[in-house]
Amino acid sequence: MSTDIDDFLPLDHSVYLGRERLGRYLQTAPRRFAAFDARDRLLGDFKKQRDACAAIAASRRGGRDVG
Repeated sequence: MSTDIDDFLPLDHSVYLGRERLGRYLQTAPRRFAAFDARDRLLGDFKKQRDACAAIAASRRGGRDVG
């Protein structure tokens, strides 16, 4: 099953830890994700949702690498 780019609708997801909003990611294309920190500053554009979430987590820790 292929995804027609004309049928794609962007999805916006907020990321929380308890009640603390860590940031959000926006699915901009079938395999593209833009990540934003808690102040809505762009963290980057990613091919995987997991990488976008890792960037949000790293921004909470002051930008240190994940892992």
